[in-house]
Amino acid sequence: MTGEELDRAIEFLLQGQANYQVRLDELAAQIAATNRQIAETNRVVQHQGETLSEFIRIVTSSFGRMAAAEARADKKIAESRARTDQLIAENNARTDQRIFKTNAQIAEMFERHIREGHGNS
Repeated sequence: MTGEELDRAIEFLLQGQANYQVRLDELAAQIAATNRQIAETNRVVQHQGETLSEFIRIVTSSFGRMAAAEARADKKIAESRARTDQLIAENNARTDQRIFKTNAQIAEMFERHIREGHGNS
């Protein structure tokens, strides 16, 4: 191999090394950019996870409050229904007593009317 051929071979190797270094630098830049994108994606996913966790906590708490309110409402409705039933029963009893008393008074008046001779025409 002549000196010129050796120079060309060395030049070829040096050029190949330079090209390799450029590609290596470009790859390192791409890796760095990808790492930044991954870090940003992780940050966004973490934020979304925290937001979702807060949303679930709020919804769960709301459902709990709604269930408690519904239970209180059901209790009040049952109490109102029981009180209404009681009042209706008391009113019916008073009405029955009045009807019984009125019927007795009507029977007494009818009997008196007959005793006094007003029943004979």
